[in-house]
Amino acid sequence: MVTIQAKSNVYGVKHFVVDTKDDFKLLRRDLLFMGSTAFVISTGETYIVDGNRNWVLKSGSGSSAGDDSEGDSGDDTFDTIVYDGGEIL
Repeated sequence: MVTIQAKSNVYGVKHFVVDTKDDFKLLRRDLLFMGSTAFVISTGETYIVDGNRNWVLKSGSGSSAGDDSEGDSGDDTFDTIVYDGGEIL
């Protein structure tokens, strides 16, 4: 089963919740945008889509349920930076 969370739909970025990694097969790669994420319930891992539209395990992912050792506040807001090709200060 796949659930799409439309909380933050910026430039096509989507946040999915899937039961297992096998559910990635249900998601069309041509509709995935870099930065989209998927949380895998069975493993507790989070994957992110790279520039080649591949799912990559997000660093620090997969901690046990309820483990808040990294101090995650539970606030799932994201900063979006759009690079327009100009000078980076």
